[in-house]
Amino acid sequence: MKKTLILLFSFFVNLIHSQNKAENYILTQKKIEPCRISINDSVSIFKVHEKLENVDFHVLIKTEDIVTQKCLDQKIGDEIKNAINTNQNTVFKINNKIIKDFRNSNFSNLIPNKISLIEKGNFKVLIFETYNFSYSTVGNGYINFCFKIDSKGKTVNQKILESKLPMEVKKYRNLF
Repeated sequence: MKKTLILLFSFFVNLIHSQNKAENYILTQKKIEPCRISINDSVSIFKVHEKLENVDFHVLIKTEDIVTQKCLDQKIGDEIKNAINTNQNTVFKINNKIIKDFRNSNFSNLIPNKISLIEKGNFKVLIFETYNFSYSTVGNGYINFCFKIDSKGKTVNQKILESKLPMEVKKYRNLF
């Protein structure tokens, strides 16, 4: 009886300890159905605009003319033409602020795949997952653009992560 009581007590202590130690976070994910806007015979762009939990996210990805569905109803505005002509890199805009000095010119065939937002304490982590398309098997993989956003909506840190497979949810939590 005494051993059972001690085992029961240690079980409850460990249960309480593990619940207190577990990180609390909220995960929001949204699949992106990519479609491209053709600029000319060799260049296209992907234009993505999403709003997740009070984070307004815009991205323009300049890419080669790759095999995906075209957006027939998308118009090319002056903002897009200007961004395409002045930037080789992808243009990220979070909460109406353009993220500068975020170089990703090594990836020329990105296809948007998924956007995720993790709310953790007093900051948020936005992950924009893209697929790096290649006609050979060497260049294929996933490129994750990660942004840490403070409680005021300002981007305070950013990272680019490469992987052969889509990132798992448990790895998202420990990015920053």
